[in-house]
Amino acid sequence: MAPCYTQSSLALSSLGYDVLATDTDHVCDSILRRNIAANLRHLPVSNAGSVQVRVLDWHVPSDAWNWHNPSHIASRARSPIPLTRVPARKLGKALERAGIQWQTADWDGVEIWKGIGRQ
Repeated sequence: MAPCYTQSSLALSSLGYDVLATDTDHVCDSILRRNIAANLRHLPVSNAGSVQVRVLDWHVPSDAWNWHNPSHIASRARSPIPLTRVPARKLGKALERAGIQWQTADWDGVEIWKGIGRQ
């Protein structure tokens, strides 16, 4: 299952819209580009629009955005905090402890990331 922003981008593209999907460096590099590429081939070829993926960090002031860069609209040099992915097994156990009765298929493909405090 693709994240909602991937699904929205693909749904709009399937309706013939040209879509610019944006997120932070980390999300674009770790999942967004990969999900768009993997699922774009499933769209109807006849009237599908295009999907572009570019980095857009909302912490960068809009007057510093560059719409002409093919990969980055705005990005800081590095993430403000390091991130690490929560393993699926830990996620499943946390859901179970919280009393959430999801089937594995309900959250298959979901990725949860957490910030790691600086040392």
